[in-house]
Amino acid sequence: MKSSQLLFLAIIHFVILSSGCGKIKNEVTNAVGRHYIGSHRYVHTLFKSDKIENNPQNIKLFQYGKQLEEFEYTYKNSILKEKTFFHKNKITGVLVIKDGLIVKEKYLEGNKIDSRWFSFSVSKSIIGILIGMAIEDGYIKSVDDQVTKYIPELNNSAYQGVTIKDLLEMSSGIKWEETKETNRVINIIESDQTGGIIKFLKTLTKEEPPGKSFSYNTGNSFLLGKIISKSSGKTLAQYMSEKLWKPLGMERSAYVLKESDSGDEIGGAGFAMTLRDYGRFGNYVLQELKKDPIKTYIRQSTTPDPSRPYLNYGEVYPWSPLGYGFQWWLFPQQSNQKPEHNGAILAQGLFGQFIYINPKYNIVIVVWSAWPEINSPNRYLWAYDYLGQMVKHIANHPVEK
Repeated sequence: MKSSQLLFLAIIHFVILSSGCGKIKNEVTNAVGRHYIGSHRYVHTLFKSDKIENNPQNIKLFQYGKQLEEFEYTYKNSILKEKTFFHKNKITGVLVIKDGLIVKEKYLEGNKIDSRWFSFSVSKSIIGILIGMAIEDGYIKSVDDQVTKYIPELNNSAYQGVTIKDLLEMSSGIKWEETKETNRVINIIESDQTGGIIKFLKTLTKEEPPGKSFSYNTGNSFLLGKIISKSSGKTLAQYMSEKLWKPLGMERSAYVLKESDSGDEIGGAGFAMTLRDYGRFGNYVLQELKKDPIKTYIRQSTTPDPSRPYLNYGEVYPWSPLGYGFQWWLFPQQSNQKPEHNGAILAQGLFGQFIYINPKYNIVIVVWSAWPEINSPNRYLWAYDYLGQMVKHIANHPVEK
């Protein structure tokens, strides 16, 4: 494997083609012109991973509502069909849940009900929820705790003085270039180095004091996952199984990548699960958002920190209307421009992975993609528009059982 390659999917693709993995190899070979689509399905089988166990005796099956028909909508002064959005953006799976009922379930590009799809940074939002659970369980005292309280290996590093809240809000002040540094993490995974990621993070330098600006950093999310493991005395897979997979009645087991057989799990971008189980997680968060009163941690997770204005709506990136919470992307609470998104939150990852949660309309939408680009502001904006158009379409077509 060529460790100099920057694109994770290119690396995965290379592994598959050189592995002689029979059916997998053939599928991915046929997918070359389709942007490594097969690779997304098999990441967890090609790298070391831990299994997140479900409870086969406690599977909570979805009920179905009347299925939504394909719809047309206007985007950039053009009338588009829904299938055009799917085709142009290499959509590989869509699940829409309204009032707890599945009203659209679509598998594309060879995906099936039991296919597991790689999360990329959607996993960050899952880690954010698990941090809140660890606080409730008493494993973590507060988001204001310093990282080094739980990971003493980082004493005398640039992470000295950084809090859990700083990690959650991507405000650690650590000097980090996402593509470059993530590639170094991939190199560690390739070389099967136990403890290698922590050793690498110890070498990083401080760019500014924590809490001064937003800087997207998968290393931050990796450390959140390690804090969960260190504080609970359980692997991330074990804790996730105990707190989410078994009680929520997940349909199938999931997987989380790890750096080696005995090494750390990759919580920042390393989960693989089925479409419906992404939906079950989204539906769980939706119910938490609708509680009255809402839990303090959930409210903090889904509202920009008023003491850090750079996290506010439209301030994180110049091209994006979103704000940022505790590992969640946030649509404005009150917006006349896109009122259908008011109060919605979003987990999103590279190549077009999304869990969209809209409490106002009681909707969860999961989208899998295999974008030809690793990261594309234009495609993100198109996806946000599609999600909003789906919400309006459902609002105009009441759900029936």
